[in-house]
Amino acid sequence: MYPTILRDADVTQKLLDAIIDAPAGRRSVSRLARTCKAFCEPALNVLWRELDSLIPIIALFPAHLLKRVRRPGLGLVCCLQDEVSSDADLHIG
Repeated sequence: MYPTILRDADVTQKLLDAIIDAPAGRRSVSRLARTCKAFCEPALNVLWRELDSLIPIIALFPAHLLKRVRRPGLGLVCCLQDEVSSDADLHIG
């Protein structure tokens, strides 16, 4: 059975908002999401609500679409040019 604070979604949300606003808050909320089943979904919602960059979203793409390189910038290069012989073959539906 979950503690009383986790039974009320509004209270849990306010708690996670307070934690994320603290120094190293994103790290703490991500640790809560990984270690406590009761906090997992609300903590992930708080983490994904506001992102500092697009890197977490880009990292969700399949590995065969992007490869990592060691150079300044995003560090990602599109690999589609290697797989597609010409731009005419690429169809966007």
